[in-house]
Amino acid sequence: METLIYLALTRAHQQWRAEKLPIHDWIWFVGLPMAACGLLLLSGIGLMLNLALANYAVSVALIVMLVIGIRNAWDLVIWISKQEHR
Repeated sequence: METLIYLALTRAHQQWRAEKLPIHDWIWFVGLPMAACGLLLLSGIGLMLNLALANYAVSVALIVMLVIGIRNAWDLVIWISKQEHR
């Protein structure tokens, strides 16, 4: 849900349509976080149903979110360092 709000506020879809947002950024900043949130939602449902693999799904979703966050933070640092000073 947060990803959809972020998309609406930043108009990332319009930037992607105008080819200002590369496809790999689209995947890392939008696609993978949505997939990780979906996995976390499904694993929460699995926990309520007492499924055996639900605990592992929670841990996988959180590790994926951590890796995405680290990668996106590094990408942001690189992008800021390449900007011209004003």
